[in-house]
Amino acid sequence: MQGAVRVVVATNAFGMGIDKADVRTVIHVQLPTTLEAYYQEAGRAGRDGLPAACVSFRGRGDGRLGRAFADAAYPAPRRLRTLWHALRAAAGPDGTVAPDDPRLVALMGGVPRAWMEGEPVGPLGALERAGAVIRRPASGTGRGRGGSLPCRIAVRSSLDLALIRRRRKRVLASLEAVRRYAGTRECRTGALLRYFGELSREACGRCDRCGWDLETGWPALDG
Repeated sequence: MQGAVRVVVATNAFGMGIDKADVRTVIHVQLPTTLEAYYQEAGRAGRDGLPAACVSFRGRGDGRLGRAFADAAYPAPRRLRTLWHALRAAAGPDGTVAPDDPRLVALMGGVPRAWMEGEPVGPLGALERAGAVIRRPASGTGRGRGGSLPCRIAVRSSLDLALIRRRRKRVLASLEAVRRYAGTRECRTGALLRYFGELSREACGRCDRCGWDLETGWPALDG
């Protein structure tokens, strides 16, 4: 913050916490998963009103991490439906099933330890958000392995994946918007403005599509 260090390598969480007006360059080692995040992170540069640059690397692997997060938080509806049918088949007379039921373990590739410890993650978390399953404490007060409280999965008799579909579609649309932005041949400022619903009739003259300095390989900051 005092200017003694000229280069900082950070995660986006740390970078978003920087309130330093004279950052001259922000470099993304890979593009964020949303243009909203990109806009905020790029905005760390040049907050004092002086010329600054935001440079982003891109590669064929971009988007894989975001897709993995989307698949984890909002799995494909077909996968959720298969899991729900398996839960229904495994449920006992009381309508519940243990998370470590062998049939579920084989289907999910292991015991959903994080879900058992209270985190709404993975396919079970998605079904929980859809209202198709409910987490219920198991009888007794003992703790299971790893200190987690024992629980059972109460399975509802109906499955409505509309909410999951909408959220999954929104996440995938955000990833696609980043991909289009990375490959655009048009003014990048205009592309961002259109994404946020604003009209841009003129090229900015400063981005790599408008004013790239071929001699230095950097944007023409004074353009």
